[in-house]
Amino acid sequence: MPKRVGGGRNRNESYLTQAVTSVFSFVRFAEFEILFVLFFIIAFLIFKDLVSHSLTRV
Repeated sequence: MPKRVGGGRNRNESYLTQAVTSVFSFVRFAEFEILFVLFFIIAFLIFKDLVSHSLTRV
């Protein structure tokens, strides 16, 4: 599928369509960083849960 030349937006697109398109392009651009941060947040939550359960048993 050919890409648009010049990166200009279609004037017939609504503001909602333009906003959704820009959000998806940002997510595509920053996919690795988003996954990296999500990995550390999930790991922190799991670690915090494991540590809190082990401290209550002592």
